[in-house]
Amino acid sequence: MASFTPITYIGTTPFTIQPSKYQVDQYDVSDENAGRTADGAMQKNILGRCYKIEMSWNVLNTTKAQTLFSLFTANQYFNVTFYSPYAGTQVTKEFYVGDRSAPCYNATLDIWTNIAFNIIQRTPD
Repeated sequence: MASFTPITYIGTTPFTIQPSKYQVDQYDVSDENAGRTADGAMQKNILGRCYKIEMSWNVLNTTKAQTLFSLFTANQYFNVTFYSPYAGTQVTKEFYVGDRSAPCYNATLDIWTNIAFNIIQRTPD
């Protein structure tokens, strides 16, 4: 079986620190008048759809963790080329990063575990 590479580029930089967990969500972006009417019917008024990618890494040393965070925080917005199960291929979209966490540091082994964050598409398709 060929190896799966969920993310290939952050901007123009090849992405080599592949996540242990990779989950691609897609959600609808509705206009300000969306909601339920008096009869209970939903009016979605979809403007477009956005991706949210949830990622985590089980074990990284300090150097790789710092490299990872710098790729996603060097710019407020950045392009990501990633595999989309919705498109069935690699796509490139503009994202921003959500809150980041890096718990469970083991100073003796120079290890960070359960590093996790989401990236969210900036504007809907």
